[in-house]
Amino acid sequence: MTAVQIVKVERGKLAVDPTGLETVTQGLQSANVNTISIVSLAGNYRTGKSFMLNLMTRYLNFHDGVPLTKSNEWTNQQDGTKTTEGFVWRPGHERHTTGIWMSAVPFVRVVNNMRVGLLLMDTQGLWDGESTLPLVSSIFGLSSVLSSLQIYNLLRTLDMDKVDQLKWFSNFGSQVLQNSNDKSAAPFQSLHF
Repeated sequence: MTAVQIVKVERGKLAVDPTGLETVTQGLQSANVNTISIVSLAGNYRTGKSFMLNLMTRYLNFHDGVPLTKSNEWTNQQDGTKTTEGFVWRPGHERHTTGIWMSAVPFVRVVNNMRVGLLLMDTQGLWDGESTLPLVSSIFGLSSVLSSLQIYNLLRTLDMDKVDQLKWFSNFGSQVLQNSNDKSAAPFQSLHF
């Protein structure tokens, strides 16, 4: 599984990447799914979001009809390297992921006799010192609207600063919905942190 960029940052604003979006669309059509579910990971920059998504990718790949002989076999690297497939990541203090990335091919599961295509989504880290508040809000808001489940990744503890950030994002999501035709929708389908 590889990940493709579906939204990029150009001159401080978000722009759809038509090539990446087309790749995801083709993957969904090829998988012949009835519905899709998108799991996204958002949070501060350099907190391991891409790395965690790679672990999820490995788990989903190894549990995709492949019998396991050991319960932790999916965590073992095949070639002894530290990197995994899927979402690109690197150690260090500089931001790496920009915009929004998504798995190019869905993980297909049958739920209630329906073929569900599960897509994983990675977002640019928030509060990286280079991004403006409107850009950070747009990334979080867009990923929230697209996601069936959003995980807000926190490093260590939940402090008042993070609660204030979540309140800001929640207000942003509510404002987006006020401008939409669906007045009964909630700002988040499912948010976990």
